[in-house]
Amino acid sequence: MAASVDLQNSNAQTQGAQLRRGVATIAVALGLAVLLRETGASHRTILLLVPFFFLGIYGVQASFMGTCSIAAMRGVRLTASGAEPICDRGRRAKLRRRGLGLIASSAAAAVLAGALLAFAH
Repeated sequence: MAASVDLQNSNAQTQGAQLRRGVATIAVALGLAVLLRETGASHRTILLLVPFFFLGIYGVQASFMGTCSIAAMRGVRLTASGAEPICDRGRRAKLRRRGLGLIASSAAAAVLAGALLAFAH
């Protein structure tokens, strides 16, 4: 699914950084999950990895969508020369909704990933 350029507020450099951090965070979280499972950790302990999955999933999704939720909440777009305010109220509101949706979908996916890893046999 291609992101609408009209609803992007991140430049290519920011998107690349988000993607790299997201993939690295997911890889670390998966590695820790495997390590915890192999050492016999409890389900609750493995569920402590949910915040790491959230950060990783958020980074990947934000990169693909070209939307930084934090910048969207501030009403700015990220450019090579820094943050630039978004003057159009309608566009700013759409970006904020998109940012909130991005956070919500990342949280849901992180909880699902944590639960699947914690309770997989």
